[in-house]
Amino acid sequence: MTIAEYLLQLNSIRNDLDGAIEALGATPGPRFATFASSILDRADAIIASLAQIAGEAQDDIDEALTSIADSKNELYDAIVAKGGTLAEDAPLSDYADAVDGISAGEFPAGISFAFSLSISLDFSDIVFPDAATRTDTQYMFYNCSALQTLTLPEGFGAAITNAYSMFYYCVALQSLTLPEGFGAAITNAYSMFDYCIALQTLTLPEGFGAAITNAYNMFSYCVALQSLTLPEGFGAAITSASAMFQGCRHLQTISKFSLASVSNTSQAFYSCSALENVGGFTGLKISLSLSSAIHLTLQSVVNIVTEAAAVNTAQTLTLHANAYARAQADTEVYEYNGNTYTGIIALANAKGWTIASA
Repeated sequence: MTIAEYLLQLNSIRNDLDGAIEALGATPGPRFATFASSILDRADAIIASLAQIAGEAQDDIDEALTSIADSKNELYDAIVAKGGTLAEDAPLSDYADAVDGISAGEFPAGISFAFSLSISLDFSDIVFPDAATRTDTQYMFYNCSALQTLTLPEGFGAAITNAYSMFYYCVALQSLTLPEGFGAAITNAYSMFDYCIALQTLTLPEGFGAAITNAYNMFSYCVALQSLTLPEGFGAAITSASAMFQGCRHLQTISKFSLASVSNTSQAFYSCSALENVGGFTGLKISLSLSSAIHLTLQSVVNIVTEAAAVNTAQTLTLHANAYARAQADTEVYEYNGNTYTGIIALANAKGWTIASA
């Protein structure tokens, strides 16, 4: 990194340390240790890197390091004030252990863990004072690149409306536990799980996603995700599904969900080459491309056509050539509006849709 980038990171660390001090002042319990440790370890790493840089920006570096030192001193005072045992000259790496044994309590309202390098964050024993009322979690876990497991406490997330990039670039995240009621009010899910490349399974609570309007890049590049079951009512309000599952190249199965309000499906399933089983998109009224889905089954095409709305202005379902060949060879007889149609392409035409080969 350049000196300027290091300085930006140091400023971020200073902000995180200030948050840590505030959180410690509210008496969090042992679970807080991993959060504090991740901040301090990152500070150590950047300070070590800066020590190797000769520079014309030495004054700026000195100022940033002084700021970090001030925050470290404030954190030391807060730990000792709460009964933690810590030598005055202890290295940053010892600070997290010193938090162990401090009684459980609350995190400050609005706290963010962006750029935290924790391996595990289990907040099941921690109180978020704004858990039931917090509406904005934008960037809350943004770029927590070493985070592997995350458990959010009961009651958290029912009021969230803005989840923009909430878990963006949590590239090591393998386990995510969301409480009942989480996400029922979210309207902005832009890049919410974008680049969660290690996430193989995702369980979303009942009611999640019923209010979402912006699903742009919502699950894009969740490359380890193989199957996704969406709760009933999910997607009914979505207007933008652009790049929603882009780059989910191992996604094989996705349940039925609503796209009744969608007006933009550009690249929604771009590069979803493993996609086989699709439950359909209830109420879909605009063209959609599944041109990357070489393995898409005939039953999936049937589900998509069956769940799609009848349209007055012609719309197109674009398939990979292999999937199109399966649709073209279909001889099943379908009933629609009192008439019978041989083959899924004929049924699609009857509903105002064209099935095309990419």
